[in-house]
Order: sequence, then structure tokens, then C-alpha cells
Amino acid sequence: MATLSRTQDADREAREIAEKKLQLIIDRYGDQDGERRKPYYLQQLIEEAKRAIAWRRFTLDLMALMAAGNDNAPQPTKAHGAL
Repeated sequence: MATLSRTQDADREAREIAEKKLQLIIDRYGDQDGERRKPYYLQQLIEEAKRAIAWRRFTLDLMALMAAGNDNAPQPTKAHGAL
């Protein structure tokens, strides 16, 4: 049930972010003869926001694992050939 709530929260947050971004785009660049006001355009922005939210959550969860000293957490490694 917590996952469903987290998903619903992410959906709500993504919609809010997308709507704000759309308004900024329209304010700055116009609505491109109404094209930016079509549902598909907002949907693209929502999907973009969902990916950003998922990446942010993953990164924060990973940092928390690493900070907790969890033995199962991935450890950073040096890049091959790095000095």
C-alpha cells in the first residue's frame, strides 16, 4: 500500500511540475498556434517529470544506503585508468 501511495504522490508531483513548466514555456515562447495547449504536450512534460522524480528518489535512496554503511550497498569505484 505504501508503494501505491508513493506512486500517487509521484504522479501528483509530476503533474504539478509539468503544469508549471508548461505555463513557463507558453509565457516565454508562446503556445505555437495552440499546439502546446494540446493534451499530448502536457503528457510529454508529465512523463519527463516522472523520470526526473524516479531518478531523484533512486539517487537519494542510494545515498542513504551508502551513508548508513550498509554492507549490501554498492560502493563507488575508480574509473578504469583513472589516476
